[in-house]
Amino acid sequence: MDNEEFGLSGNALEALKAFAQENNLKVGDEDDIVSGIQKALNIETDKKYTNLNYNYKDNKNNIHISLKSIDQEYGQQLQSTGLTVWRAAEELAHYIFSRRSLFQGKSVIELGAGLGLDGVLLACVNKEGYVNITDGDEENGNTLQLLEENLKTNSHLLKLKNTHVQRLWWGNDDEINKALANLKQHNQQEGQESNEEGQSFGIHC
Repeated sequence: MDNEEFGLSGNALEALKAFAQENNLKVGDEDDIVSGIQKALNIETDKKYTNLNYNYKDNKNNIHISLKSIDQEYGQQLQSTGLTVWRAAEELAHYIFSRRSLFQGKSVIELGAGLGLDGVLLACVNKEGYVNITDGDEENGNTLQLLEENLKTNSHLLKLKNTHVQRLWWGNDDEINKALANLKQHNQQEGQESNEEGQSFGIHC
């Protein structure tokens, strides 16, 4: 996969190269800059993990979500890794919480979940629905591993049987079909229990 597939501008690529140099990350010439830095970070991040805490509270709810993350000093400078929480995900989480009634009883796919802030929050406010949390993490990456870990950490807030983590690279028909099959299976089960045909689902990215 080359850099153009990530949609990175020339300025973004230069910033990534500078980031690699500043942090003494060894990126081989044979690697594209993004996957090369990802591989370097996967090797060198043992002591750079931190916990991120998010609170969503009103008169009726008090939700505290804890996520294991790569230190933001490293993660947000390399926004393609999925190993930290982007500002856009934080803004979307506030929207989800403020409009949570929209998601009640719905089946939802999250695309590009990263560490899973939005997916975990969706599962918390949508316990009677279904949430498929997906990310296009490389098979040798550890984003999905962290995502699974974060789901377990917050399992007391949600129904694990109604929440699923899956690798999904947009454009990979097999992975897309698998995600849709999971939704269909869940909707059929819910339909049998409630005598309905199934439920609608939303997709966001």
